[in-house]
Amino acid sequence: MRVESNCLTQNYSELTHREISRNKSEELSLCKEKEDSNDTQHVSVNLDANSNTPQTLREDLKKFYMQKKHCDIILQVENKSFPAHRSILCSRSSVFSSMFDLDMKETTTKNIDIVDMDADTLGQFLLFLYSETPDDLQWNRATRLLNASHKFQVESLKKECSSFLMSYLSLPNVCEALVLADLYQDQQLRTKC
Repeated sequence: MRVESNCLTQNYSELTHREISRNKSEELSLCKEKEDSNDTQHVSVNLDANSNTPQTLREDLKKFYMQKKHCDIILQVENKSFPAHRSILCSRSSVFSSMFDLDMKETTTKNIDIVDMDADTLGQFLLFLYSETPDDLQWNRATRLLNASHKFQVESLKKECSSFLMSYLSLPNVCEALVLADLYQDQQLRTKC
């Protein structure tokens, strides 16, 4: 599994290196043109003005997930399939990592059935694993994602959901939040409640 993750990182590094090299080549050719015309004015290339500025890793991985290319595992819930990349799942969740390291049936069948989660939650959970950004959080979605983060041991998602719940505490939902705080041993949320 580390080999796949290293391969992904190496491919990303190579792409980034090519982009930087291309930008440097453009800078050099611009400088050469200026020198050839005997223009002694200061030459600067504004990379921000270029419409092809490099994307961030977060955006690239989100796009990678959305395109569903090169997936090697399928998560299934409610008769819906969610193609994913084993290396991403393993790098983000110790539960997935253990599952694939221990040669469980999911490793050979390449299908993982998730029985205690709805399709929307699994989709949002996977999107977070790839992009580290929760999409359109609302109270009910945040509570379900908190459960998923606990189940698959994704601490960054747990913190994100807990922070969201603390921000939107109100008299009608404080009891539900207190139950969640006790269930997931979240001392900060318990104190806020």
